[in-house]
Parts: sequence; C-alpha cells; structure tokens
Amino acid sequence: MRVRSERIIKAVNVLKNAEIQFLKGRISSAISFFLFQIYKSLREA
Repeated sequence: MRVRSERIIKAVNVLKNAEIQFLKGRISSAISFFLFQIYKSLREA
C-alpha cells in the first residue's frame, strides 16, 4: 500500500511540474508577443 501512495505522490508532482512549465511557457510567449506589439508600434510612429 505504501508503494502505491508513493507512486501517486510522484505522479502528482510530475503533473504539477508539467503545469508549471506550461504556465511559464504561456506567460513568456505572451510577454514576447506584447513586446513585439510595442516594437511594431514604435517603428510605425
């Protein structure tokens, strides 16, 4: 029984890490998109 709970904890940790990496990727892509928009508007001005 103990082995099973340890496996579940491991799986949960893996999922949490994947979620954090996914959120980081989304945030960084949103920031780069935002900076690109600013750069474009500055060039046009």
